[in-house]
Amino acid sequence: MRKHALPVLLALMACDETPKQAVPGAPPPAFAAARRAAEDAVRARLRITGDMQLRAVQAWRQALPDSVAVCGQVNPTGGATDPFVPWVAVVALKEGQAQRTDLVLGASNAEATRVFIEMLDRCFEGGGPATARPQAPRSLPPLPLEAALP
Repeated sequence: MRKHALPVLLALMACDETPKQAVPGAPPPAFAAARRAAEDAVRARLRITGDMQLRAVQAWRQALPDSVAVCGQVNPTGGATDPFVPWVAVVALKEGQAQRTDLVLGASNAEATRVFIEMLDRCFEGGGPATARPQAPRSLPPLPLEAALP
C-alpha cells in the first residue's frame, strides 16, 4: 500500500487549484504587447521588411496608468560598421493590448536630441507625466538646427 501512496500524493499536489503567482522580477504580460507595438512602429518608420537588429531594448511602466515606454536602439541597415540609432516609443494600452504608439527615432541631429530628452523623461520606472491632462509645455533645451549647406 505504501508504494502507491507517494504517486497519489504527488498527483494531488500537482492538481492544486490555487492561482499561480507571477515570478518575482518578471515583466508584466503587457510589456510584451508594448514591445511588439514599439518594434512594429520602428519597423514601419524605417521600412524594414526583414530581420531588425535591436539592442538595449527595455520596457518601463509609466506614471500614467496603462502606459509603457519602450526604449532601445536599432541598426537601420544591419551593417556591422553602421551605428545603432536610439528610439523611444510610448505605448498606450487597453486591456493588455496596444492602442496607440508614439515613436521618437533619432535619425537626424535634431531627432537625436529629442530622443535624448524623451529618454531622460521616460526610460525609468514611473516616468512621464502623472496625468493625461494637457499641461503647459515644459521648458526644453534648444534643439540644434540642421547645418545649412553653402
